[in-house]
Amino acid sequence: MVNQDNTLHFSFGPVQDFVAQARKTRDLWAGSYLLSWLAGNAMKVVLASGGKIVSPDVEEDGLMKLIHDPIQKENYPDAVRIGSLPNRFTAKIPAHIQAGDVAHKAAQAIHGQWKLLGDAVRNYLNGKGKGVIIDDNTWNRQMNSFWEVQWVIGEDGNLLNQRKNMRCHLPESEPGEKCTMCGERKEISQAKLEPLRISEIRKWWKKNVYPETISDLREEDRLCAVCLTKRLFPIVSQDVLGWKASKYFPSTGFMAALDWMEILIEKARENEQLRKTANDFIRTASENLRDIATEYHTYLPFLEKKVEASGLQPVITTFDGGLFHPFVLREKSDLDFKFKGSPEKIRAALAQVHKGLAESGSQKTTATPFYALLLMDGDGMGAILSRNPEEHTEISQALSAFTQKVPAIVSAHHGWLIYAGGDDVFALLPLNKAIDCALACKTAYEEAFRCHASFLDPAICTISAAIQYAHMKTPLGPLVKDAHLLLDKVAKDAAGRNALACRVWKRGGPILTWFQPWDRIVDNTGGNILDATRRAFQNDSEEPDQFSSRFFYKLRDIFEFINTGNFSNSEILDLLSVEYLATREHQWGDLSKEEIWKKAVSRLELITKLCGTQQCTFSADGALLVRFLSQKEV
Repeated sequence: MVNQDNTLHFSFGPVQDFVAQARKTRDLWAGSYLLSWLAGNAMKVVLASGGKIVSPDVEEDGLMKLIHDPIQKENYPDAVRIGSLPNRFTAKIPAHIQAGDVAHKAAQAIHGQWKLLGDAVRNYLNGKGKGVIIDDNTWNRQMNSFWEVQWVIGEDGNLLNQRKNMRCHLPESEPGEKCTMCGERKEISQAKLEPLRISEIRKWWKKNVYPETISDLREEDRLCAVCLTKRLFPIVSQDVLGWKASKYFPSTGFMAALDWMEILIEKARENEQLRKTANDFIRTASENLRDIATEYHTYLPFLEKKVEASGLQPVITTFDGGLFHPFVLREKSDLDFKFKGSPEKIRAALAQVHKGLAESGSQKTTATPFYALLLMDGDGMGAILSRNPEEHTEISQALSAFTQKVPAIVSAHHGWLIYAGGDDVFALLPLNKAIDCALACKTAYEEAFRCHASFLDPAICTISAAIQYAHMKTPLGPLVKDAHLLLDKVAKDAAGRNALACRVWKRGGPILTWFQPWDRIVDNTGGNILDATRRAFQNDSEEPDQFSSRFFYKLRDIFEFINTGNFSNSEILDLLSVEYLATREHQWGDLSKEEIWKKAVSRLELITKLCGTQQCTFSADGALLVRFLSQKEV
């Protein structure tokens, strides 16, 4: 009888909470990257023990190669900044090797590397000046009990899900003032016998931590051991990982301003007066601020290439994103930069740039405060793997091929990729690039399975997406947590998978949600229903690039009336067309009444397709989303 290899299914977490507990984009990246790095160290132990990683395919993974040999970092530049390894993997362990022992060693690798990282952060703080006295009980309790590891041995991957339901990991209770990032664990200030007052805690942080981490912590940051390790990990990365991780990442304000910056750079290249006005703004900002270059080394190469040919001072690409938004300069709060002069002078100089853009013929003169967060996940991947145990290698190769294409896709759409591994994508993008980026990723996903796993029915090789259009001041933690709900509960459950769900957030919270299956979004030419609707209704008013606001906002009431009746499709189109023409916001020129009616009906057909639901009702959120994407405001 031939001994068969054992199958090890391995997972650890928490994942979503660890990533979502963030106050800055740097925190989002750090959480995602640390998960990948820890997963890679667990996989490294399995490989060193004689096992083989079946899923994911790590043979050509750049991060995995760096974990094996950090000297190769120059050969894998993406791996230094993009997480690509999931927290869950499947491995084959030869029969003569105790699979349980391998699993224990993999778990020890996660806990061991995490401890090394935490120790490095404490050493960094202690090495700066006086030495920081941290409560050992608090630090050890939080760091030692954070990660929960689950593993099972057996062919059926569902066994791991069953194991996860057996909750053996019970975090200890957390007394005292809570961390300002996660809100769950105690911040790390030295504890006294009696509870510390908040004023004493603030004094402790100001005296012991802030002076040594001036560019890494804001004065309102009072963090637990886990969140402090996540925030400061890039500083100690060379010693622990073996390569230097960047600590510079585009802020939400910078991502929101990217479209506007691109317009400014292109217009300034053509217009000498605008170029002078923009350089005056750059000089004024530089003279009135310190620590201005908070976006220094932000990895958005398209911007640097454009500014080189524009005649603008290149330092503009390093400015804190808040500088491009008048309301930030007005509020003067929650900034990553400090004023040493007059914020009014900067606002006045920025207003001159807005005026110069208008005079140059630009329709968009001010930066939108909104950006996009994109989350994507393959549909039913666990079920696909469970039903095809003999083809794990081919499926993993398809996922690997997809992962390798994602960085270039996100870069081409001017985005910043946080994570691309397996069937998952997590990225930040400018407002007007997110849907096109999601469509390009969808196409790449389907192509990867056609090329590497053609035995699978294409109908099951699908991927869903969630896009959060958020105000730059929306807290990141709730936004990321809600993105997962938007993906799982709306794009997958409500829309039936193979779908896109979008939600718009103002500073006070979400205001609209829209979703449709991909086949209702994409047309035969590769375009999408949102762009088609925007083009059809654009220039409806006397103002360029404006929408017929009255009609779009009346849609809620119109659809409420339609949804309570029993109307045919033609009657619905007639009703919508009458209401649309009654707003009198559009310009028809010399068209006859018949031509005007025909044109109106064709536009309203797009609206019914955009706003129709699977329950044969209508929601105005689709139309309002189109208006939002065009106006770049709510």
